[in-house]
Amino acid sequence: VKLMDVSAEHILEGLAQRHIDLGFGVFSAVQPHIKLETLLRGPLVVLLPRSHPLAEHRKITWQQLGSVDLVVQKSGNPFRADVDRAFAQAGVTPTIQAEVAQLNTVISMVEAGMGCAILPPYTALVPGSRRTVVRPVAAPFVPSEIVIATDTLRAPSAAALMFRAAAHQTTEEGGDAPLQQDDGRDEAGDVARAFARMQEELRRQEAARR
Repeated sequence: VKLMDVSAEHILEGLAQRHIDLGFGVFSAVQPHIKLETLLRGPLVVLLPRSHPLAEHRKITWQQLGSVDLVVQKSGNPFRADVDRAFAQAGVTPTIQAEVAQLNTVISMVEAGMGCAILPPYTALVPGSRRTVVRPVAAPFVPSEIVIATDTLRAPSAAALMFRAAAHQTTEEGGDAPLQQDDGRDEAGDVARAFARMQEELRRQEAARR
């Protein structure tokens, strides 16, 4: 199994060109032959520097976010479109501090104290520095989904079927995404361990077939 970290657009292109069997992420408009199935569901969250005044709040409203300097992904990104729509529905104009291409850059800039970021629940990962905290966005609650994308015009490979099954098993064991708080947990380690369990399940299924 080969894992690639690419944008949502590249995932859809890879599916169409048969370079990719499964795609994981947040997608907006897709071709009719692309099937999307929910893998993870949870609330949007805010990643803030630990020293930020809003870090003292357990939940943050869209109105409070209107006065916060935000680091966001560039327009055209599916998740950015969801965030823009949520602000519009709340009647709030966001203050955009910086627009970047990659989610990793967003997280790095927040860690450097250059702003805050709105993220899907399972991508608000703090890679060990503990310079940031995660808070759920409420009032109104806006759900976020991470889905599996597949091409219905071709049969999935055996490896793709096993990986899909292992992904669902891992998320079903963990349930829907929780309202993450600053409780000292290693969120990045949690996700790394989840992928390790998925790989172990793949190896177990492959061994059972032999």
